[in-house]
Amino acid sequence: MRSTLAAIIGAAVLAACSNSKPAETTPDSLAVAKSDSALIASPGGFIQPEAVRYDPDQDVYFVNSWGNGDPGAKDNNGFISRMTPDGTVERLRFIAGGAGGATLHAPRGMTIVGDTLWVVDADAVRAFNRRTGAPLATVDFSAFKLGFLNDIAAGPDGLYITDTGTNRIYRIAGGRVSLALEDPALGGPNGITWDANNRRFIVVPYGGESAIKAWAAGSKALSEIHSHRGRTGRYRCRHEAKSRRRALRRPESGRDLAASSEVMITRKCESVATATTLSEKWLGTESNRRHADFQSAALPTELPSRTGLRRPE
Repeated sequence: MRSTLAAIIGAAVLAACSNSKPAETTPDSLAVAKSDSALIASPGGFIQPEAVRYDPDQDVYFVNSWGNGDPGAKDNNGFISRMTPDGTVERLRFIAGGAGGATLHAPRGMTIVGDTLWVVDADAVRAFNRRTGAPLATVDFSAFKLGFLNDIAAGPDGLYITDTGTNRIYRIAGGRVSLALEDPALGGPNGITWDANNRRFIVVPYGGESAIKAWAAGSKALSEIHSHRGRTGRYRCRHEAKSRRRALRRPESGRDLAASSEVMITRKCESVATATTLSEKWLGTESNRRHADFQSAALPTELPSRTGLRRPE
């Protein structure tokens, strides 16, 4: 079985390399394209769908579903559907756990190399024929303490898989699994893709405060290529709101003429990058108190007028 698996992986890697376009004709993997997206269909039948992979040769999308229950359970009720670009589901259970000799618990990331559809599962990476759905191989991960196996990409020397729960990237080559990288700086690695132009992987974190990283296979170094920071930096903020009562008095009598209630809102923010603490105070009424919630946003240079808040005099 191991020799067969090694042959499948070897063929997959060779196909990935031979199908790569020359650098001068391949679009930049990080280029920002103008969005032209629109909802074309809302097909039914999926149960906790997790990932989609397009097969340009067959012009179909593979859509996987966890099925009912816990995505971490080994319940063999996951399945993969074939869907056409117009949203028509050709075969809802093209590959299904417990059918046709397939084992599939909770499928996650997928990649296509040659005629093989590689699928990350709860406890393994599984290979299927992308045309027939027939199971081809299973790469077992039982030797490792797993968090949440997530996405997969084919590189020039093997398949690479992210584990979001353990900050790890695994490599499959020659029928064996090895630990390629373990680093908290990955920020809970979620998606992974091969950037052929720059001979590196792009790793997208699950955590909102983490940055997208670039990583060269075989290296222990990560470089930041994009971070979630606003114009003045990324801040963690907390708010304290206290009501205060203001009274207007008749000068001649000293008696209260009217009273109004204000809310003093203090926001204390700490920069994620520099640990610099900033503090701001605003005034408002109970009705616009909710507008003070700018948590997880970059600090504005000016207070938005629509909030109804004002800085104290």
